[in-house]
Parts: sequence; C-alpha cells; structure tokens
Amino acid sequence: MTLMSARRFTALLATVAIAVVVAFVAMNVRAASGPSAPADAAGAVDGTAAGRPSRAGAERSQQPKPLVESMVQELQDGKRVKSFDNPTKGTVVPVVAAKSSVAVGRLGIDRMGLRTTFFEGVHDKVIDKGPGHWPGTPLPGQPGNSVLSGHRATHGAEFVDLDLLQPGDKISVQIGGPETATTFRVQGTTIVPEERYVRAVTQQPKNPNARVLTLFACNPKWDSTERIVVRAEAKQSNAVKGG
Repeated sequence: MTLMSARRFTALLATVAIAVVVAFVAMNVRAASGPSAPADAAGAVDGTAAGRPSRAGAERSQQPKPLVESMVQELQDGKRVKSFDNPTKGTVVPVVAAKSSVAVGRLGIDRMGLRTTFFEGVHDKVIDKGPGHWPGTPLPGQPGNSVLSGHRATHGAEFVDLDLLQPGDKISVQIGGPETATTFRVQGTTIVPEERYVRAVTQQPKNPNARVLTLFACNPKWDSTERIVVRAEAKQSNAVKGG
C-alpha cells in the first residue's frame, strides 16, 4: 500500500471510529450521568464559591466542546449531526440540481497518487461522490480561476493529501478526450480562516488570460475551522492541448 493510499485508508478508518464512538456515547450518556456532585461545606462546586463561578470555571465553560462531545449534545437535542468535514461550511453556494450533478472531467495529481472524477457543484450530494467544481467559476483550462472542493477525512477523502503538494507539482485536468487535458503547476499553499476562505478561493486573477486552478478542503483534517488552499496555474502555451 502506498503512503497516499494509507493516508486515505486511515482517514476513512478514523471516520468510522468517530461514528462508532458517537453512537456508543449517545446510547450510554444518559445512563452514565449521575446526580450532581454535592457542594462542600463552604458551598464550593468545581471552582465556585458561594454559588458564584470562578474565573477559571467561566473560561472553561466558554471554550468550544470537543468534537465527539458536541456531536453527542446535538444528538441529545434531537438535531441531525452535521459533518465536521464540510469544506463549504460558512457560505451559501449555488446548488446544482441532482440530475445535473454529472461527471465533468478527470483530475490527476501525481504527488498525491490521485486519479479521480470530479463533478459539477460543491454541495454535499456532489462532493460526497468526489471533488466538485464551484458553479460560476470557469471550467479548468478556461481563462480565470477554476475552483474545486473535496473531502479530506470522509467519504472518498480524495483531498486527504492536499498538504503534500509543493510548488512545481503537476496537476492534470481532463475534460472530454485526452486532447483536452490541461497541465497546471502548483504555485503555493495557504491556510485561511473559515470566515475568509470564500474570497480567498474564488478570487479571479488580475490577468484576464491567466488560467488558474484552486483546490481547497477543510483544515485541520478533522475540523472545518480553516481551509487549506492550493493554487496552481497553467502556462499560456497550454491553451489548446495539455503538455
């Protein structure tokens, strides 16, 4: 098994493990919860005095809950647990009807050992099948910035190794026959906060003739507080046929 395949397998295995933990904890959390700890003689409970929470206790209560704990809380509240590996979380993306979520082309990245089909649309039903093309951005190989999104830790986890890409690495995109393939070269990788990723990934190049490809996914792998963004560009001489 190659390193890239092992990383994808590990990501999928971890996803299953988290699902099992969530289900197990959800079934047992009510039975496991007992009566509240009694206050001591001074009326202090977990850092409180005379019923007033201490600063440390207040700070702990404001910290975000761990992933599994948050998911269990959502289950208890009767909510549907949302995927933690949702690269388009935090924005409204044009939804492409399911019947039109057809394969657009093929994506190949040697460094990641990746050969996969990509689809039109970046909502869940699309990227659960494979990387999706952001509607409204040019198709790969056309002038402008074409944007593809994919999962890093769930489903096929096609973008699990996105962090391995280095400047100069080749990305090949084929739409139609082999003669339509376009070769892009990685320019760089950046990490952006969730609240700023939309502008970062959809920004169009200043040169109207430039052909840019942007790949992005959740970062860290088991959260969506950031996005990992890889920018690549095709040479001008590559306008008709890939090299």
